[in-house]
Amino acid sequence: MRTGGAAGKIPVASAAARDYKERQGGPARSGQGNAMRRTLTALSFAASLLFACRGEAEAPTDPKALYRLDAKAEPATVQAGGKGTFRLAVRPTREGAHVKAETPFRGTLEATGPLALEKTALSYEDHARVEEGGPVFEIPFAAKEAGKGELKADLVFFVCTDEACMRTTEEVRVPVEVR
Repeated sequence: MRTGGAAGKIPVASAAARDYKERQGGPARSGQGNAMRRTLTALSFAASLLFACRGEAEAPTDPKALYRLDAKAEPATVQAGGKGTFRLAVRPTREGAHVKAETPFRGTLEATGPLALEKTALSYEDHARVEEGGPVFEIPFAAKEAGKGELKADLVFFVCTDEACMRTTEEVRVPVEVR
């Protein structure tokens, strides 16, 4: 840093800054500049927060808005002694939504009346295939005798987007008639 020449004089850079401040209205003005700077900083922060919140408002907070669950018994009417398939499919309904294999997927299965399922628990690995970004499960069932029964599934899984994975639950009941 250069000095003005004689010992004890103010450095040139500081003197230039002081001269500039005096031309701009002196020390009182610099306090206003700081206040203005703080106001502009606060407004910038508020604007960025507003835009960030607007983006979050568009993201669904309910994971059920990201998919539909198709559940059916094939066939819906079975002959006594016959067999069928309990088909469950998680179908993402929003672009970018999907069910990841890496996230937990649990299901508890139950059959009532004259029906019997081959399995009572379900995990992602049990899926038959993936369609449209979601797993499709096909669980065989048997019809023991004539009557009405129900196939039930209680599911816990995650639906993901590029931003987040959200936990959801589903309870499914599918009636089946056995003749």
